[in-house]
Amino acid sequence: MAASPSNWPFDLTEIKSPDGSVVAKFVSFGSTLTELWVKDKAGKLRDVVLGYDDNTKLLTDPGHPVFNAVVGRYAGRINNGTFSIPIAKSPDPDSPTTYHIPTNDANGQVSRSCVTLHGGIIGWDRRNWTLEAKTSTSVTYKHVDNGDEGFPGVVTTPIMLTQHIYWNLDAFQDGTNDSLGHDLRVDASRVIATNEINIPTGKFIDVTKTPYDFRKETKVGARWNETVDLCGSGCQGYNAGWVFDNPQEKSPLVSLSSQKSGIRLDISTNQPVVMVYSAWWLNTPRKEIHGGPSLNYGKSAAVALEQQGYIAAINTPEWGVDQISFIVITASFHDPTWTREVCHRYILFPEAQKVVCTTVIGAIFITRLYAIYSRSTGILVFGILLLIGEVAVKIWAFTDGTSVDLPTGLVGCILVGRSHIRFTFTWIAELVFDAAIFSMTLCRVILHNRLRKGSTASLLNLILRDGVIYFAVIFAANIVTVVMFLAAPPNIKAFNASFSTLITSLMVSRMILNLRTAGSVFTTQGCITGLETYSNYPARYQYDTDFEPPHFALQTDTSEMTNMVGRAL
Repeated sequence: MAASPSNWPFDLTEIKSPDGSVVAKFVSFGSTLTELWVKDKAGKLRDVVLGYDDNTKLLTDPGHPVFNAVVGRYAGRINNGTFSIPIAKSPDPDSPTTYHIPTNDANGQVSRSCVTLHGGIIGWDRRNWTLEAKTSTSVTYKHVDNGDEGFPGVVTTPIMLTQHIYWNLDAFQDGTNDSLGHDLRVDASRVIATNEINIPTGKFIDVTKTPYDFRKETKVGARWNETVDLCGSGCQGYNAGWVFDNPQEKSPLVSLSSQKSGIRLDISTNQPVVMVYSAWWLNTPRKEIHGGPSLNYGKSAAVALEQQGYIAAINTPEWGVDQISFIVITASFHDPTWTREVCHRYILFPEAQKVVCTTVIGAIFITRLYAIYSRSTGILVFGILLLIGEVAVKIWAFTDGTSVDLPTGLVGCILVGRSHIRFTFTWIAELVFDAAIFSMTLCRVILHNRLRKGSTASLLNLILRDGVIYFAVIFAANIVTVVMFLAAPPNIKAFNASFSTLITSLMVSRMILNLRTAGSVFTTQGCITGLETYSNYPARYQYDTDFEPPHFALQTDTSEMTNMVGRAL
């Protein structure tokens, strides 16, 4: 007999409650719950979730009911397998911001083949997750998704997960074959209205005096005759999203119980919606413990309670619900399958980082200038206005950017301007800011050296020396960057841009460290505190007696500047 590989996705992982009243078994394939044994009112264990005796059928069952797996990347339905970023009601099919996802048949109905269901043909329920951590009472799985099924993988992307567990709290004992006798409570007074293929219309239904009203515990089948076509054309039962009146994690928002077994399920969640699916389309051989395999799980054999976001909100912009998240996978930076569209969306991220970096560095320089000008409010206001102007110009400049492919043999793209002149203002603004700060520092040092000699002059001379070095290096780097943008071929125009940002961070860090070291020495000598004030100094040049060099630290981690890792757990 051949041994299973060490990472066999159908190996069982078991956890249990300390008193043994609950035992759960999982496989890493789809992060799937395969068995959940719970003690009933007689103290006997019952397996209250549907599934297979042979868990490889999670992969091979053509009916694909998605038994008890984590569903993603996007749970529920996507109309026509199409969405856009940002969200649009009717996306332009030819737009680079429109995505087309493989559509998959819903329960064998040809009429629904225009819908993407639960992430596509191969969603996260058919991916092998990694067992991240395990204790006797808990298990954690991780999945890293790099653009599966045509979803964007290294950029902003729609994401909505749910756990697709099929519950039958009787476990097909006591002569029951369905879940219609279960008591259900849902703390919701509205349901999302859908059309005949379960795509939201954008409206909501008040549950009052309708079969949707489960605000008090009610049998699932209590109004069964009123549910014909309620879950879609040709379907009887429920397949809708209840919008919680007061979403919260502390109190149960959904309850499902069986008087026969005495087992009760209470669900607390931080999600705004619960999908209730009464499994009308189910037709799969049962587990042996449930009377199989000669008997099938038939219509309404279970109830699925799926906590999630608003269904199909990426096709319903009128709701104003944002289901777009930013995911960056480290491995994808070296992935030759990157498309130009993917890179175009990602490339704006490091540019945004540069703006943040510029703001932090500018704030440090303004604080230093404020200190050597005796905490002058006018200097502080001028510096802040100057920094705001620099940041505004940078944003104005790089929002004109567009990505171009790197030279042949290299993976990725760089950002260049549609208008090269406009894009160079990204660095021209920085040069103007640096020149202004340097000039004001130089004037202050020259004036101070004329009026005062000694250790404070040494400190200011240190500030001037570092300022000269900084300005010279940054001026040279930015001039090279501007010249390359104006004269170099498109695919190498931005090669020096990242260097400019990096060298700026390094130079500022060097200046701050030098200032801290000098400040420590001067303070020990008693030269910083207790500066004398001369009556013939103009008042605006008098130093405060508690003058100290500003202490800051700027740390730059180049790996963090270029990599963010998004994980779906």
